[in-house]
Amino acid sequence: MKKIIQAITFGCLLSACSTMEYVQIVDIQSNNLTEKENNYIYEDDNCKILYNFWGSHGKPGFVIENKTDEMLYVNLANTFFNRNGMAYDYFLNRSYSIGKSAISTSGKSASANVFGIWALSNLPGSKSFIQTEGASIGSTSNLTYEEKEISVVPPHSRKYFDEYEIWDDVIQDCSIKLFPKRKQKESMSFTKDNSPLKFGNYITYKIGENGNNYHITNDFYVSGFTNYKLDEVKENVKIGCQEQNTISINKYQKGTSYFIHYTNKHNNDYSADAKGFPNSSGQFYDILY
Repeated sequence: MKKIIQAITFGCLLSACSTMEYVQIVDIQSNNLTEKENNYIYEDDNCKILYNFWGSHGKPGFVIENKTDEMLYVNLANTFFNRNGMAYDYFLNRSYSIGKSAISTSGKSASANVFGIWALSNLPGSKSFIQTEGASIGSTSNLTYEEKEISVVPPHSRKYFDEYEIWDDVIQDCSIKLFPKRKQKESMSFTKDNSPLKFGNYITYKIGENGNNYHITNDFYVSGFTNYKLDEVKENVKIGCQEQNTISINKYQKGTSYFIHYTNKHNNDYSADAKGFPNSSGQFYDILY
């Protein structure tokens, strides 16, 4: 009997110390944009704006495509991310310093990857820099440049603007289990009126250097969330042609949602209440309906 009690006690200790992983998937709807192929799209005669929120904590940034034969000028000083009535600047007047290395080679060449927002460098097995036999790194210097208030998008090209997260923690409600059991899920839905989180972008642009300013408002709101155990959302897929790799993806991935990864040791200090959303100072907004 003593050994049985010790075994049960040891098992309980292991269970208490083990870390369980969970995922909250948050769904987004728009007040004034069209959903197309699991993304949200705004379009007028001059430009097309695309939103893909998928990512940890959500990506409210946007891709803007210039449909015209002239330069499109995005005025970042008059472009803002808005979350529950709080406006945040896209132009932050920053200075950037970038290291630059001189590369000398003998025999075989050295090469470096080019990075973009859809860069393959994000895939497993890729390297940010490939140094081949005989290559050496020479002197290093820094390049400094200033952030610009106006960003130019060439004709029939596009640019990605990204600065903030939708939210940095889970949304909770007393009626919804934050730690669901295996093969179970916990969900909650909202309307546009009672959603705890509303956000969007106010974008200012013009066509041509002397053109008139256009102002665009793209609005969104959280329409619901679902809590899963991590294993319930994972799916293995193979990628690559010459050399295949198997990676795990979230089988519920789509551009109109985002996810939050958390554990059973989650700290509730920064989570959001479904009945009222905290602002940046930790105080809750009064939401009256």
